[in-house]
Amino acid sequence: MNALMKFDVSSVARVEPNGFGAIIEHKDFDALVAQPGFVDGLVSLLAKHLVIRIDAPPFDPKSLAAVAARLGPPSVNKGPRLPGFDAIIQFDSAGKPDADPQRDRDAAQILHHDSAGLAEPPAFAIVNTKTLPKEPAWHSWVDMQAVYRELPEATKTKINGLRCIHPSYPELVTVGVHRDLKRLPEDVREKGSAHPLVVRNPSSGEPTLYLSVRRDAKIPGMDAGESLKLLSELWDIVEASPHRWRSLVRGNDILIWDNIGTVHDRPPFSAREPRKIWFGNLGPVAPQPAFAA
Repeated sequence: MNALMKFDVSSVARVEPNGFGAIIEHKDFDALVAQPGFVDGLVSLLAKHLVIRIDAPPFDPKSLAAVAARLGPPSVNKGPRLPGFDAIIQFDSAGKPDADPQRDRDAAQILHHDSAGLAEPPAFAIVNTKTLPKEPAWHSWVDMQAVYRELPEATKTKINGLRCIHPSYPELVTVGVHRDLKRLPEDVREKGSAHPLVVRNPSSGEPTLYLSVRRDAKIPGMDAGESLKLLSELWDIVEASPHRWRSLVRGNDILIWDNIGTVHDRPPFSAREPRKIWFGNLGPVAPQPAFAA
């Protein structure tokens, strides 16, 4: 036999019972990545299950960079790069003993798609938290493919073909801004990338609900009251959805997710503790409507 045997990623993956989310536990991530076919298999696994957590001991950043390279070029995110790795942003902060816990809570993030205000948002995201917080911290994701699939047919008919503007505003996805900014400034509401409300996920091929993080965002062709009502109804459905997957931050775990097919939040982290994270937004792509106009 001349063909090389390729690694079967399913042999090390544990899939959640409902199919949303998968976990890989292995003592040697570097060895996994070196296996022929592992990285391709990981991408296929991601297309099926949308979020993957890899529990692994400390590893060579070249291994994470190899996965990142397979997911696509880096997005335009600002931030200091891990030296020698343009696709990996490194946040490394020392603890501040006098940090305000309320500011930590306000810096947590509500459900959102990363960088949705870009003309080409990232298709994928990777987070590797190198440090373990003292207080339990949970990430969560909602399967927006499943949310769309279970919408009433009348709602699907109403939103198919509509677009929504994704505005740009400082710290827009944070808990603090979400609470305190009662209404988007009109000039902010009018500007931004207008993406379809229902997109075709380029990874899975499934129709996917793709929402602006703001309920008062603009839907072209609707007045402000009408669009607020519709987006509020859709976000209420998302926030109540049973199609949610949660993961406790374990320290050095790797989280990889489909940024088109899911929305995610971010828990608060204490600025009093040292915190080190490797992060990447990858595979910029212009969201395409799921259905022809």
